[in-house]
Amino acid sequence: SIDHAVVFLGFNTLKNLALSIAAVGMLPSGHTASFDGSRYLLHSHTTASVARQLAQRLPLADVHDCFIAGLLHDFGKVVVAQFMPQEFRKALEMSLWQG
Repeated sequence: SIDHAVVFLGFNTLKNLALSIAAVGMLPSGHTASFDGSRYLLHSHTTASVARQLAQRLPLADVHDCFIAGLLHDFGKVVVAQFMPQEFRKALEMSLWQG
């Protein structure tokens, strides 16, 4: 049950899981404008994990907020790839050439 999951995993863990699932659902279908959804997800989850680990070492940082910030830090790329595919492709090419 949901109540059991909240008790067992904790509310914030479930919130982070729900955000991750929602982010996956918003990814462009296929490879819109050379957008690699698998690579994006790996990068986002890795960044979120590192942000959480750093926040655990800082007394003033909220661990869960840092995780969510890491998870969503590149979400604008998803939006641009979905709604402005030509511009996204051009920006991607420029970043590959210019570093």
